[in-house]
Amino acid sequence: MENHVDLFKKLKVGEAVVIECQERNPFSVLHQTAKRIGMKISIRKLDGSRFRVKRIGKNEDWIFLRIARIDKNQLEFLYAKEKISQVKIGNVFGVHPTVVAKALKFYKIPRRDPIKLPGKYVTPFRNLEVGECREVECLAKYPTTNLHEIARRIGIKISVRRRGDGKFKVTRVK
Repeated sequence: MENHVDLFKKLKVGEAVVIECQERNPFSVLHQTAKRIGMKISIRKLDGSRFRVKRIGKNEDWIFLRIARIDKNQLEFLYAKEKISQVKIGNVFGVHPTVVAKALKFYKIPRRDPIKLPGKYVTPFRNLEVGECREVECLAKYPTTNLHEIARRIGIKISVRRRGDGKFKVTRVK
């Protein structure tokens, strides 16, 4: 079993090796051994107790090497201050957007709060007193749902009544 660990550690992604395994349940043993050292493998039985094992998963070192390319200060500036998307940040650093997401998590940079972002309805809804009404225009596909969702994110409850083409009367309830 220790021979398997040494062989698995030497494998690179996409490489394969033929292993002889005399265990009672060889597929389970080989998969568990690979899992313990953080690898993903595929196994194909050749004959008898011989198996072809191919490394198919990338280990965490690969991701950390990509994260190391990203400067924390520059990432924080682009994401938090400039409000650039993860896809565009990935293009700047030459990495995939999922690596940018993992870098944000690794560097503990908080996610942008959508409530703090300027919006068309956020400020008028916050300024409403309980019982006060305001007429707004909303051309969304589901306008009442959209308006209620915005109010919920702010932490208030509203009543919405349709006035005409895209116009709504919004009353703060709570």
